[in-house]
Amino acid sequence: MEYSGKPAESFGFKLIRYEKRDHRAIVTFNRPAVHNAVNGPMLLELNAAFADAAWDDEVRVLILTGAGNKAFCTGADEGTGGGICRAAEQVLEVDGAFC
Repeated sequence: MEYSGKPAESFGFKLIRYEKRDHRAIVTFNRPAVHNAVNGPMLLELNAAFADAAWDDEVRVLILTGAGNKAFCTGADEGTGGGICRAAEQVLEVDGAFC
């Protein structure tokens, strides 16, 4: 049985760039103004891209990179009022475990 993901451009991500070519999935953190800090909406986009790449039999490797020239990723964006916390709970399907 062969599994396939969706075309990368079909997702319409706003906070990451997602590409698939030559057996590679490339995920770019795309918030250079805040040193690519991860907020809740970005975490949900990352989850969707990772799941798609995992189910796509054409993808052999996933490459993570960051936009801009100052930082790959500085971690969680603490200025989002707990958005990262709620998104993590949604991704992990737990309630109240982090917040």
